[in-house]
Amino acid sequence: MTSRSSSTATGPSRFATAEGRQRPHLLARKIRLEGCDDVPTLAGFFCARACERYRLPRLELSPNALRAAESTEWPGNVRELAHAVEAAVIRAAGQHAAQVERTHLFPDGPSSAIGAPDPVTFQAATRTFQADFLRQALEDNNWNVVETARRLDLARSHVYNLIRAFALERDKK
Repeated sequence: MTSRSSSTATGPSRFATAEGRQRPHLLARKIRLEGCDDVPTLAGFFCARACERYRLPRLELSPNALRAAESTEWPGNVRELAHAVEAAVIRAAGQHAAQVERTHLFPDGPSSAIGAPDPVTFQAATRTFQADFLRQALEDNNWNVVETARRLDLARSHVYNLIRAFALERDKK
């Protein structure tokens, strides 16, 4: 008779064993990613796993894709991140891309085109709202990130991550 241990890992990542192997039973559990610093590591793991699983050329996530994944809220769990990265890998491979880009990870990302159709998914609409809301808050504060972060009750570093993720730029007047 075999039994399963329910102990947790005590290393740099709670998803790996001491030998560095991933612990799939932890990835299958509902682990919330709110405020989790493991998003880039997990996204890289899921990218490599998807390439291997579908026998695709080895792809890596671009720095922009990693920043976007890190600044995105993953209210579901680890599976939500895994599915998003897997779909992004398949899209990137289908386009013969050299790496997985932000547009592969979030194909329904915020639209910058005037007169573009409304977003079709809740997540896309939420990202569009967040980008517009952040842009307006930054403009109201003359792009003072510290004051914007204070007024929005966000960490300054998170505001910078959102600016990069949404590719916001100050209007040149």
